Amino acid sequence: MSPGEFNVDDKYLGVTQNEPLTEDLKEELKTDGYFISNSRVHLGAGEATFLRAKKSLESWRHFQLGWTSVDPSTPVKLKQQFIVRVNELLLVWLLQPLEIKYVHDSYTSQGLSQQGPCSTILKDNKKGVFAFGSGLLKGHLLVGEERFSVKWEEDDSVWYEILSFSKPAAFLSMATYPYVQWKQRLFAKHSSSAMVKAVSDSSS
Repeated sequence: MSPGEFNVDDKYLGVTQNEPLTEDLKEELKTDGYFISNSRVHLGAGEATFLRAKKSLESWRHFQLGWTSVDPSTPVKLKQQFIVRVNELLLVWLLQPLEIKYVHDSYTSQGLSQQGPCSTILKDNKKGVFAFGSGLLKGHLLVGEERFSVKWEEDDSVWYEILSFSKPAAFLSMATYPYVQWKQRLFAKHSSSAMVKAVSDSSS
């Protein structure tokens, strides 16, 4: 893919890496017309579960839903561009371009070392986090950013989280925005189920 241009206001580019979003930032996003979506699902407990969840995220299992997909060979790395294929209206597929804005990879257990620029992520005393955030590029039907993460908490629980903010970028998404928001909520639900299944399957 050739170099793209982010579809999000410069002042908001990369802000999802500072999650949880502050109340002031949430209000500012809402004032600027952005819809904030946040979901969280429990995957299990322990380091093995965290590492299985991390591997599942790296192989894009959270996007392989039948009606959405990403090339599973796409590396999760800084500035990597990728395409999300979204099925609409039976045989119609929409191609949505994005670029990874940041990647955080860190966990501490049994003497394992921290990896990557994760000091802001680990400030809440988490044992480990693997997360990446993607900015929507020109040509996407929406303006915004999304973050996917797996977290290994101090109580040993492991969670999958999705955080995003977006608003219409084109007439089609503007005219059908209630439907678009419903699809975003549906994606969060299906993606969470896919991660639960992926972690469960890899543990058998």
